[in-house]
Amino acid sequence: MKTRIVFLVWVCISMLFTGSMASAQPNDTVAGNRYYQYLKQIFQYRAINMMHNQLAFTLPDGFELSKLQKTNYLRFLRSQKYDYIEFSHDYYVLKSSDRDFITFVDTTFPYISNDGVNLFFPLSSPDEPKIKMNVQHLVQFWRDCYYNTGDEEASDDWPVRYESSEYARRAFNADTVMTYPLKVWKNYKRKYSNCQVTIIQKNGRAFVRLLTLYKDNAKDKLTDYMKKLEGMFWFRNPEDFLEYTKEKVSLENVVIKAKGRSGKKTLIR
Repeated sequence: MKTRIVFLVWVCISMLFTGSMASAQPNDTVAGNRYYQYLKQIFQYRAINMMHNQLAFTLPDGFELSKLQKTNYLRFLRSQKYDYIEFSHDYYVLKSSDRDFITFVDTTFPYISNDGVNLFFPLSSPDEPKIKMNVQHLVQFWRDCYYNTGDEEASDDWPVRYESSEYARRAFNADTVMTYPLKVWKNYKRKYSNCQVTIIQKNGRAFVRLLTLYKDNAKDKLTDYMKKLEGMFWFRNPEDFLEYTKEKVSLENVVIKAKGRSGKKTLIR
């Protein structure tokens, strides 16, 4: 109980910090560093992903943050045909006040891979890498279907819903929002027997993935729950970017060279 009270006090203080930054000038490094520390307490190592993608977070009304203790808590989403554990780090999840709905948050870091070389790059990168990044979430979709069923071709017939681009911009300032279900092989703590994945993609940036679990008696309320999550993540516009000094990526050792006769460029270290 004491730990819970301390955690709630911390959340209140963090929200006050967030509010104070709303009036900060764009590219305010001090505000950016404060916001990074706020995100780091919630999302741990994924906070840098969110800062790199200029992604703002707001705790939705009717939800609380809850910390899970086990590192293999999503084992029930994978097929027994494939020995894979989704996620391997403890971090916070969002839980509805009625305890019928929880969502795990996964924020990714944009990268391209050429000749086996992974390279993180800033938002000001050329258009070609950004185009590759814009379809990165489709690879995640294939991985989810594969790990969930053990079938490499499962994604071909998987039920996928794409929301309108108008909705994506209004709800998250994004360009693409897609949802699809996953099979729950074992009920999570004998409670949650349904799973829906939501992927939120902003062109030129990495995507956000929400793994949502809900009870059978919450099926009729799923739309209401998801509506409350609108605006939880918001991709900042360039004029609202926040600079920060933590773990900036250096490109000093990267050389660009021509690749063969095609003239295509490859990034190497």
